[in-house]
Amino acid sequence: EPIRIGLGKRIDIHSGFRGKALNEAVKGSATSQHCVGEAADFNIQGYNDRKGQIAVIQWVKDKGIKFGQLLLERGCIHISLGDKMEIAEYDVETKAKKPIIEVV
Repeated sequence: EPIRIGLGKRIDIHSGFRGKALNEAVKGSATSQHCVGEAADFNIQGYNDRKGQIAVIQWVKDKGIKFGQLLLERGCIHISLGDKMEIAEYDVETKAKKPIIEVV
């Protein structure tokens, strides 16, 4: 909600809570926070491309909004609860994370 209000744009949620079967079907982690309703994958109207998504991630970081993870993943932004403050690009197939060098 702070992101929607702050940017004044519509949020399109692509994935929120996922049951075990759906999580397995989309190759989600067995410990995914989606399975306990603590994560969402989304895009912001007008920020749907990589450059826009990185701008949203930078904005969230700059505003000091607490999060566990902010990941570029499957063409959208993944956000989860927590205080780890991890920012990365995540490849679902290889399970590899790499830094998003554009975010400072």
